[in-house]
Amino acid sequence: MIWLYYMQSKPLTKIQKMIKKLFYILVVLPFLFSSCAGYSFLVVLESVESPVNTKQPFGENKITTFQNDGKGTCRYEDNYIDIEWQVEDKNFFFTMRNKTKHIIKINWEEACCVDYNGMAGKVIHHGTRIIDRYEKQGFSAIPAGTTLSDIIIPADNISYNKYSGWGSKSLIPCKRGNSIESTEIASSFIGKKIYIILPIVIENIQNEYTFAFNIVDFWDNF
Repeated sequence: MIWLYYMQSKPLTKIQKMIKKLFYILVVLPFLFSSCAGYSFLVVLESVESPVNTKQPFGENKITTFQNDGKGTCRYEDNYIDIEWQVEDKNFFFTMRNKTKHIIKINWEEACCVDYNGMAGKVIHHGTRIIDRYEKQGFSAIPAGTTLSDIIIPADNISYNKYSGWGSKSLIPCKRGNSIESTEIASSFIGKKIYIILPIVIENIQNEYTFAFNIVDFWDNF
């Protein structure tokens, strides 16, 4: 299990809560054929790398860092987007608001997740059929002043078991075995990072946003 503590500036609207609940029913719950009976991890948003000038392709980037005060944060905001994250056992959930006066788009074909071992891979989001997880994906359009709620699951984490069906493994392995050995394994994840790269098209120019999540703590569920 993964917990991400954050400071939420404003509560989700009723519609956003309904959308999230629907995501859980249609997308998340089918993946939960194996529960995490071991450790919980505290994951915080450590930094965001974003463009200095969104109108300049492949231009200079800036890095925004957050103080790790034990609570963490999952919210990032600039002149173009306002995004809140929730990191769960097997997926990322986010809500993004378009602050501009133009449509912005997320290019899912080039979006990726870099795991704690530095391995990059494709992701899927709401509406992608599991069997098509490695096929070409399109864009999600967010009109001016509106909000998109979506879910991200690393494609490589999804597999089929003839007994259990389709399922997804945890973002961070957390099986509990021998108490000393398993604790050492869990502690070895502390300080490692998971990255989500979202290519966002703003005024027809694609800009990369890199969200770095840091694994800062863990505890035994038993």
